[in-house]
Amino acid sequence: IPSALPPPQVGLLDAALSRPRITLQEEGETVVSPLEPASAEARHLDGLFDHQGDAVGGVVYEILRCVKTYTASLQRKLVLAATRDRALEASTSLSEISGRARGESWAQGAEDLGLLLVFHCGPPRSLARWVSAPRGFQGEEDGKAPWRRLVFSLDLPQAESLFNTPTHGDPSRALLCTIALGRSYSETAPVETLRQPGCGHRFRSLFRRGYDSVVFPKAGVFVVLNPQRAVPVYLVEYVRTTA
Repeated sequence: IPSALPPPQVGLLDAALSRPRITLQEEGETVVSPLEPASAEARHLDGLFDHQGDAVGGVVYEILRCVKTYTASLQRKLVLAATRDRALEASTSLSEISGRARGESWAQGAEDLGLLLVFHCGPPRSLARWVSAPRGFQGEEDGKAPWRRLVFSLDLPQAESLFNTPTHGDPSRALLCTIALGRSYSETAPVETLRQPGCGHRFRSLFRRGYDSVVFPKAGVFVVLNPQRAVPVYLVEYVRTTA
């Protein structure tokens, strides 16, 4: 793992790619297991969520519980795709990204890996389905991967805003995922255009033209069009309070 990454992100990205401690796993089998609160992995996750509160000021994020999902075949294919991207210089340079998380340089350090660890918010049932699905974001279809519009962010407050996650009341949930950008289209329009009607048709057109993702570099937001380019890793339940 590149030394440019700060300690919490180094350990977490390393842990995200690691196989759970199990004795046997069939090819394609998905293992979903609770994260032990006292584990080093959980401490890295706590550190990442502490940083999310610092990004907006006056807000504290507290993790209530977390599960990790691991499908060996999905993780292996994602790492191979990222490695192939680097060899072909096909992926957008992560140094272009200037989201709020850039202050901690984990996007800069992850450039050597070609992978990013990012947040995704959505309906709780959908998040639970992605975590337990053997094919991850690809769903149940066989053959060529269908196109999807999967929106990720380098920081949690941005991901919450994009999904309109309630910031008060009951606990919220979010996914942490690893993504490989592949062939990316760099979007110059504001990230708010994601809310405009008809943007889905444009993304579908970009996918048909061979693009794997769309990058909003100033916002640190990514729209992954090829579901093979994103793998869920953690499902986190958390509360957001005012400091």
